[in-house]
Amino acid sequence: MKKSNKQNDEYIIKSKIINDFISVRLIKSNLINQERECKTEISYEGDPKVVIYIMNEPIITIPNTHFPSIETSIYELNQSPNPLKNKEEYDNPEDTFNNLVRCIHTWCENNYFSQTLDYRIALPLLRKLREVGDTKFQIILQQEILWNFGKGNYQVKNYLENEGYLELIGDFF
Repeated sequence: MKKSNKQNDEYIIKSKIINDFISVRLIKSNLINQERECKTEISYEGDPKVVIYIMNEPIITIPNTHFPSIETSIYELNQSPNPLKNKEEYDNPEDTFNNLVRCIHTWCENNYFSQTLDYRIALPLLRKLREVGDTKFQIILQQEILWNFGKGNYQVKNYLENEGYLELIGDFF
């Protein structure tokens, strides 16, 4: 049974609250071009997408399962013996939603450890959670930045540098 709640020209198909801060929604948008905080997102009418919210503010939009930030999380963290075997089953937006909810829930249960969720999803979420004002998230974010920079490959280190995460290290310590 699908929900059809209208919110800001978006129809919520499915919604899941992960904790007091994070929720995930499967939505359809009626707008062709959306402008949000200096970014223009182009979506085609009726295409469902998964959006991760922190405190009801959209943080990460995943338009489909082939979006780079979700591929690793869903395919590699899936509990099935061979997650790539049935890749077609993940083309369904509801499956993407369900798998992402499971991955984020596991990430939260493991004290926001970035190795349980792709760094391109985990770090932006932690950055936004830090703004909630809880010192716990400030400490976790800085630990994750240091851990990822120390143990990560070139791609992860490059991401941390290009996205300005390294500048956040001195803010607390």
